[in-house]
Amino acid sequence: MNRLERVGFKSRAPRCNIYSSCPSYLEKVCVLFHMEFVVIFCILIFAGLIKGLVGFGEAIIGVSLISLILSPQEAVILMIIPVMVSNMSLVREVEPDTMENLVSNNRVLISSILGGTVLGMFFLGTVSSNLLSPIIGTIMVLYSVVKFRGLNLHLTYFHQIPGKVRSFLAFLLGSLGGFIFGSTSIGALIVIYFEYLELPRKKFLGILGFVFLLISIVRIGFSYYLGYYTESSILYLSAMASIPVFIGVNIGKYIGEENSNELHKELVLLLFLVIGLRLLLV
Repeated sequence: MNRLERVGFKSRAPRCNIYSSCPSYLEKVCVLFHMEFVVIFCILIFAGLIKGLVGFGEAIIGVSLISLILSPQEAVILMIIPVMVSNMSLVREVEPDTMENLVSNNRVLISSILGGTVLGMFFLGTVSSNLLSPIIGTIMVLYSVVKFRGLNLHLTYFHQIPGKVRSFLAFLLGSLGGFIFGSTSIGALIVIYFEYLELPRKKFLGILGFVFLLISIVRIGFSYYLGYYTESSILYLSAMASIPVFIGVNIGKYIGEENSNELHKELVLLLFLVIGLRLLLV
């Protein structure tokens, strides 16, 4: 049994006995220096940097790369607390009055996202990615390509749809997006909707941060309820994983503040394209 397995995770990597002589009371100190944890640490910093720079992507980047070492379900569980911490950092960037208006204007969507996330948590690890990944990947690739070509997707007739119908559509989108995120950590549909609103960089980061912060809090609670955090060591590792993500987020925020809103939108679309291709090809 290697060090990852002894703290609650089953490693996919080859076994290594470098620290086989560690005393039991130094177990967790030794495990932090295990090569697998060094790789995960670097992945978490990179995921946080992308989050701080663009506003999203840390969950799918972290889960995708960490799944090469751990099982997909364990990678999702490991990223829950880091996702919450990264979003707390972004929410603070937006003035309270501005955030209140953003939340009020999207209350139906946000409420349905929360409900969908709760439902999706019950299917964590059971929803087939073979079906969802190509569909979501195709949507992301098409959306990014169309936007890169400069086509205006804000159709005027959409605003002529009765308010109740728009609210129902927002409910459907939020429920579906929340369910997919809760069960797979893929929040693409949620991000696409807010990108569609063409908000300035700070507002875009703020509303995304707020929504995913709420989702993360819900997921932590239901992870306990559903028994995903069966050992304190798993919770400990998820909390520890927040440190490199927090470092990466602040680096990304610093870099992003030096760039224009136009460059930020291009980076968002580029990340859409990269993630979409990844979902299609892997």
